[in-house]
Amino acid sequence: MGNLVSTYLWSTLRPCLTTLYLAFLLLHFTNTIANNVDDIILNCGSFGESTALDGRTWIGDVNSTFFPLEQSQNRLSITNSPVPESPFVAELPYATARFSLSPFTYVFPLTSGQKFIRLYFYPASYPNFNRSQALFSVKAGPFTLLHNFNASLTADFDLDPRGTISREFCVNIGVGERLNITFTPSPSDSNSYAFINGIELLSMPTNLYYTPSDNQAVPFSRTAAATICHR
Repeated sequence: MGNLVSTYLWSTLRPCLTTLYLAFLLLHFTNTIANNVDDIILNCGSFGESTALDGRTWIGDVNSTFFPLEQSQNRLSITNSPVPESPFVAELPYATARFSLSPFTYVFPLTSGQKFIRLYFYPASYPNFNRSQALFSVKAGPFTLLHNFNASLTADFDLDPRGTISREFCVNIGVGERLNITFTPSPSDSNSYAFINGIELLSMPTNLYYTPSDNQAVPFSRTAAATICHR
């Protein structure tokens, strides 16, 4: 009789406890994200603010504090739009891009903690830039995120009819640090160039991917960067 009562109580209470647990988990992550103010969505090669279909506001990098022209190499970069523009590709952030035959750098003043980085690429045809010559590396602070990245070959290999690419990474930012993201054309090819359509930076919940310092399991140090291969 006792076992029957216990089974009945468990089957009755389990849905309630599961719902309560999920609600608590959602509240925890919501509060964690809300307490971190870094939420930057940069539309490279454009002016002002633009609102996407999903309601998010993209900030143009032209005359932005995130793209300081005080850095002489940044002044060598140009902005451009794909020709022709595809009706299958979202306008934001793929309608414009920033290009350069030399390195250029974005500078982001951020709060400390773990950050999510998403880079957006649309390796289409652009005026004066051969699609096949987009070959470059990307560094975030001391970390090399992409090395000799061939955007057109990657897009062709992905077999996505839209031809767009995004790459996602996680890095940790120390107190008082800035995050510099630098795009450098391959030195092995004098005709190579670097480009970027959009950059997204978000704060992450603490220890979502990184291992706490007192954790004795397999460590994933805050001094390392990670790339998200699939999710």
